[in-house]
Amino acid sequence: MTRISCPSESWDLYCESQYGVCEVCQKNDRVCECPECPVCHSIGERDCYGKHVAALPARYEYTVRWDNRIDCGTLGTYDTKEDAENAGKDWLMEMTAIDPNPQQAEESYSFEVLDPVEVAPTKEDIKKAALHHLQSTIRNVAR
Repeated sequence: MTRISCPSESWDLYCESQYGVCEVCQKNDRVCECPECPVCHSIGERDCYGKHVAALPARYEYTVRWDNRIDCGTLGTYDTKEDAENAGKDWLMEMTAIDPNPQQAEESYSFEVLDPVEVAPTKEDIKKAALHHLQSTIRNVAR
């Protein structure tokens, strides 16, 4: 038996048993959050996203790696190389400003922007592509 800690969990379980669960967003079919595919217009179909989302433009993330000759790590990921470089410069400026020996800090602290890595399209990317497809379809019908 499933333990339920709040009434909304009970409702969710009921909906899942009555309507099924979307295989993409894992919500019940009545509240599925998946965007419409810009190519075939299906919603929440894993196979469709695998075939058609591949047609979306590639998206890349840039990672900033820092080093202070004692330790190293990453600052995070950024959508553009410029954003990554700015984050690295901000970090470097903060580190040299708080170090008690600024001259040594300038020699010790460094950062680099790593080569970009291709990442899967986000839900927002898919929504934008779907909206663009819908707008171009409307324009073509209006002609």
